[in-house]
Amino acid sequence: MSSEIQVTSDLWIRLQNGDARAFTDLYRIHAQRVYNHCYRRTLSYPDSEDLTAEVFAATWRKRTQIRLHDEAGGLPWLLMTANNLLHRRRASLTSAAKLLSRLPVDHIVPDHGQMLADQAGIDHDMAVIAVVLKRLSRRDRDIVQLCVVEQIASTQLAAVTGEPAGTIRSRLSRALVKARNEYDQLTAANLSFEQLRNML
Repeated sequence: MSSEIQVTSDLWIRLQNGDARAFTDLYRIHAQRVYNHCYRRTLSYPDSEDLTAEVFAATWRKRTQIRLHDEAGGLPWLLMTANNLLHRRRASLTSAAKLLSRLPVDHIVPDHGQMLADQAGIDHDMAVIAVVLKRLSRRDRDIVQLCVVEQIASTQLAAVTGEPAGTIRSRLSRALVKARNEYDQLTAANLSFEQLRNML
């Protein structure tokens, strides 16, 4: 067992006992990875901050129910929680957008803050990758995000999900072929950042 996983496991035991300092330490160790994971999925700084906060709030609320496997540590659980929260958030945003589309609009004021953020240089390649991931099924997207982007080992993911590591590696291989095909199609289309962002 690596020292990082051991530290996280020790922290998790203290966290489950209600130790607020352990929660602070867990946040300090993993918050940036969770934030980066959320940002790669949303391309939005505020949404990534909100999701990161939600992940750690859920961790505190569910601390007595969470069971870690020795091989995995806490990071895979945190990232899978982020994925679940993101899926729920997108579903509720879709519902809200449908409701808002039925309302009459007299005048639309552009969001200058978002335009400035876009101009500040959110990377075009990041947008292509976000669209590629969005076009994959949820199951494929999650495995690519966790194993490739976050570099969670298949054995660690297997310990958290209960699936055999070989099955995870097979799923990952198939998902990467699909992702490559999507990537090739998007790059051939030569879309602008704004066009890509509208696809998210």
